[in-house]
Amino acid sequence: MTYRSNPFDKQDYSKFAFKKSELLAVLQAIDGNFSFDTVASNEPIQEAIEIEKPDNQIPLHIKILAMNDYFTIVESACFISLDEPEKIQAYVDSGDLTYDAWRYGEHIQAVKIIENAIRANKLDIESDGMIPRASLQKFLFERTCVIPSFNDNLSQQNQSTFGTPTFQQTEPNIENQSAEIARLRGELAAAQERIKQMELIQTSIADESKLGSTRAENNVAKLILALSELASIDISKPYAPYESLKTQSELLGVDKFPSNENVATWLKRANAQKS
Repeated sequence: MTYRSNPFDKQDYSKFAFKKSELLAVLQAIDGNFSFDTVASNEPIQEAIEIEKPDNQIPLHIKILAMNDYFTIVESACFISLDEPEKIQAYVDSGDLTYDAWRYGEHIQAVKIIENAIRANKLDIESDGMIPRASLQKFLFERTCVIPSFNDNLSQQNQSTFGTPTFQQTEPNIENQSAEIARLRGELAAAQERIKQMELIQTSIADESKLGSTRAENNVAKLILALSELASIDISKPYAPYESLKTQSELLGVDKFPSNENVATWLKRANAQKS
C-alpha cells in the first residue's frame, strides 16, 4: 500500500490506486463491521430490481447504443454514466481538455470500473479490444446497473428460475426427462464451442507476441522505447495510451490493430529497457 508521506513534494499522486483488499483493511480498522458487499447474499434479485432505471429516464443515445453486439471500453462506461459515446470518444481522440474530472468525472470513474473488471477477468474482451454484449450485460447486472431493453431481462430470468428445480416437482416421466436431457446436451455443445473460440483467441494473442528469440524481442522493445520518447508517450502506464494508439492506427489504415493486452505487454517490455 502506498501513502502520501510528504504532502508537499511534487510527485503526482492522482493516478495512485489501492487494491480492494488493502482499502477494506483500512476501512475495517475504522469500522469493524464495514463490508463492500452492498447486496445481501440471500437477496440478490430484489436489490438489483430496486435500483433499475425506468425506461423513460434512459437517454435515446443509450437505447441506440444498447442495440449493438460489441462495445468499446468508452461505450461500455457510457452505460454507467449515461453520457453520449460519440461525444466522449471525440473528446478522447482529440485530446480535448473539456473531457476532465470536473465535467465528466462520472464517465472517467466508469472507465476505471470497466478496465479493472477486465483485469480481474470479470469482463470478457476480444482480441480487437471489443467487449461482447452478453458479458457486459451480466457484469452490469451483477453491479446492480440495470438498463431497460439491455440487461433488465436477466432479472426476469433469475426470478423465474430462482428456487425452481431443474426437473418438475410432479412425478417425472420419460418425455420430460428426454426433453431435459436434450436441453442439457444443447447447452453442453454451446459451452464446448465457446471454449474452442476462447482457446483460439488466446492462441492468437500469444502468437502476436512471439518473435522467435529473446534478442529479437529486446530489439523491438528498445525500438518501441525510442519511438515512445519521440512521441512523448508515457509507457510507464501501459494501458493508458491504447485508445489513442488504436485511433491513430485507424487513421493510417492499419488492419487488425493488436489487442489492449498485447499492446500493454510490449509497452511493459519497452519500459523495462530503461536504464
